[in-house]
Amino acid sequence: WFVIYSFLGWVWETTFCSIRAGHFINRGFLNGPVIPVYGFGAVFVMLAMSFFRSSAIPTHLPYIDIPLVFFGGLVICTLLEYVILESAFHIRWWDYSKQKFNFQGRICLKSALFFGLMSVVIIYIVQPLVSRVTVSIPADIANPLALVFLVLSASQVASCTCSAPHRTCGRGVQRQCGGFP
Repeated sequence: WFVIYSFLGWVWETTFCSIRAGHFINRGFLNGPVIPVYGFGAVFVMLAMSFFRSSAIPTHLPYIDIPLVFFGGLVICTLLEYVILESAFHIRWWDYSKQKFNFQGRICLKSALFFGLMSVVIIYIVQPLVSRVTVSIPADIANPLALVFLVLSASQVASCTCSAPHRTCGRGVQRQCGGFP
């Protein structure tokens, strides 16, 4: 699922920024159409929601579930954006300093609300579809394919982490989006 959401994140962000700029902008920093933070965000939100659903917290009521997913996704993805990305790569990938309610230009309320909304969309709409497709793939095909994607992703992230101070990752990030989303 990580690879699927990394790809969907790349499609979303590249499309959004390209439309906003009026020309194609590749928002990925690896060689290939993926943005791993979307994969991590989606997987972390799904893991957290499965934990809460299996705990003693009564989350079987939709009016409790949706706010839980919204605020859980908001917190998880905002922390991921704030802590992990800049810390791991020592590069400032975006600048929210012109957005209202930002913190150090690294996170902002508008993006946090977007993360919460997208968490609800992923949990209730996208993931059920993704699950149906992925469980239909035979294990003798899915497992080696997952291993290939894992090795490729890990090697690219490792390569970028090592070369990040020199900014030689993949094709590099084009930052002309003007503050996503």
